[in-house]
Amino acid sequence: MNVQQLEQMARAHWMEWRPEECREMEAEGILDSNLRAAAVAAKETIDDLIQQGYQMHEAEEVALKTYILKDPEGDGLEDWEREELAEKERQFWEVEAAVAKIDAEYDKIVEAALEEENQRQLALMKTPM
Repeated sequence: MNVQQLEQMARAHWMEWRPEECREMEAEGILDSNLRAAAVAAKETIDDLIQQGYQMHEAEEVALKTYILKDPEGDGLEDWEREELAEKERQFWEVEAAVAKIDAEYDKIVEAALEEENQRQLALMKTPM
């Protein structure tokens, strides 16, 4: 990838996933220079890593993750995804509570069975042969 391609990739990614930051940089008049700086840094990193023995795809992965494909603003979720996630989490915790209750009941049953077996073993030991 050349610097121009990296810059285009950064612009597309940042505009989609970091729109508020892009608006702020645009208002300050630094968006284009920041995009260019990120692209140049990514290209230099790719070249340096290749010199160190990385394969092209490995070097690009490191550089893109560091400079170009920045994490989304906020949690990166749409409203419907956030709602679905909240519902799934609620369901998960309901199941966890049910499992904990079942585990507690199971433990009581096992304890009772062990106690019963211990009593049976003690009775056998006391019985004359």
